[in-house]
Amino acid sequence: MLVEADWLAAHAGWHDAVSDAVTAGFRAFVNTGGIDAAAIRNRPGSLRELLSGLRMDPPWIESQLPC
Repeated sequence: MLVEADWLAAHAGWHDAVSDAVTAGFRAFVNTGGIDAAAIRNRPGSLRELLSGLRMDPPWIESQLPC
């Protein structure tokens, strides 16, 4: 799983602020074939920008949440 640094900081902040909370979030499954770890690590922009041309499957969690 790859996450942006600001997302990870916000996620960790919830665990720091509330000890008995569960965090849930959205994600997209992307076939990253042809993109190596160095390209991800050294990207000039965001992960979304790097992966924008690739097919993303819809987040499965939306169908799992009791809304």
